[in-house]
This record gives sequence, structure tokens and C-alpha cells, in this order.
Amino acid sequence: MSYALIYKRKKPYPETKISKVQELSKLLKTYRNILLISIRDVSANQMKELRAKIWGKGVCKVVKNTLARIAIDNASKERKELSILRDHLTDMHAFVFTNQDPFEIAQIVDSIKEARLLKPGKIAPIDVVIQKGFTGFKPGPELSEIRMAGIPVRILDGEVFITENYTLVRAGQVVSPYAARVMALLDIKPLKIGPKVILGLIDNTIVRAEILLRPLEEYFKDIQVAVNEGRTLAIEAKIPVPEVTEDLISVATKEALN
Repeated sequence: MSYALIYKRKKPYPETKISKVQELSKLLKTYRNILLISIRDVSANQMKELRAKIWGKGVCKVVKNTLARIAIDNASKERKELSILRDHLTDMHAFVFTNQDPFEIAQIVDSIKEARLLKPGKIAPIDVVIQKGFTGFKPGPELSEIRMAGIPVRILDGEVFITENYTLVRAGQVVSPYAARVMALLDIKPLKIGPKVILGLIDNTIVRAEILLRPLEEYFKDIQVAVNEGRTLAIEAKIPVPEVTEDLISVATKEALN
């Protein structure tokens, strides 16, 4: 004889959780455009800034992944495209809902950055170069710490002076305790932390972050190139569309005269 173990929750779900699921389900079904963003390491002040910047344009909601999955499952019964969002709930996330231009909202999300120090053991995102010049420190403990990081220094006019530009750590390298200490001393903050757009569900179509965040100027350039190429093709093929009628008449006139 075999026995199947079936888990049954003894306590009912708290009303607050039920309310959050219901609210998120409604938003998922109501808004045409949804952005899924990562908020790992994002501060409360940054989230406050995000909400302020999209005020009147959209709504930002932070919900735990477990509740978000339930809400998506509920809402996807009416809007099946939502199910793709479920597969991307692997980190700390927030949802941004809007019926306005999602590209503009994505740019707003991406603009919220906060400079932070690099801690020992972390990977440097960029080359950190210490610039030649005065440090503002008198000879003392700071001088020893700067030297221990390998930075060439001397005392000039009673102040610690860095004699040449020095690459403290290169992109992709692990930050040593000495390097981290020097960056803290010199107030160098290479990390740019902020919410990151993961993807968008735009009118039921999945749009990747790199497309949402592409500068609008590049789209305008692409359109202009396409227009110019279309005009050239129409003229060469002698297609009598209004946009190139004058050009075709000019070409025909020249050919007739020759």
C-alpha cells in the first residue's frame, strides 16, 4: 500500500497578500504596456525617484516573486501573453505599467543611477584610473595606504601628490582591499547602480531591453536612411510615386535632351 503526501495549508492566506495578488492581476490585465525591471541593490530613495518621475505616466509595483507568479497565472487566463513574464521572475523585480510611450518610460527607468564605492572582492565594471595630481592629504596614514596600492606618489608642497596617471584596477578584475580603500579615500565611485529594464510586453508583443533602450536618434537615422534608399530605388526603377515624380521628370528631360 502506498500513501501520497499532500500538503494542505493550515492557515488561510493573509488578506494583505490576497489584496496584493488581486491588485497586480488587475494591473496586468488593464495596462497595454508592461515593463519588468530588476531592482537588485536599488535603494529606497531610487524607487521613490522612479515613482516621482513616472507620476502621471505609469504605475510602479514591487511584489514578491511568489505572489507575482500567482497574479500572472490568474491574469494570463484572459491575456495569455503575460505568461512569458513568469519565466523571468528570477531576481528582485518590479513591474512598471503604462498606457503611454513605453520607450520613454524605459529611458526614465534607465536614467536613475546612483554612484557607489566598489567593495573588496567585487568585480570592477570599468578601468579605474587614478589621475595625476594633489590628493588633499598631508603625509600620514593615507600616504601609506595609497602606496600599498602601488600608486606612485611623492610629497609636494607638504601634500601627497600622485606623480602620474595610474590604473588601479582594470575592468573584470577582482578589487583588492588596498584598491577598495584607496577608492574610498579618494571618493572614487565606479559603480552605477539603478533599476534595469529586463524586457517589455508592449501591446502583447515581447520587446527586449536593448530595443527599448536604444536612443530615439538612432531610430530617426534609420528611418532617414530607409527614406533615402527608397527614393533612390524608386528613381532607378522609374516607379512613378508622388515622392519622386519631379526627379523622374528631371531625369526623363535630361535623357531626352541627350
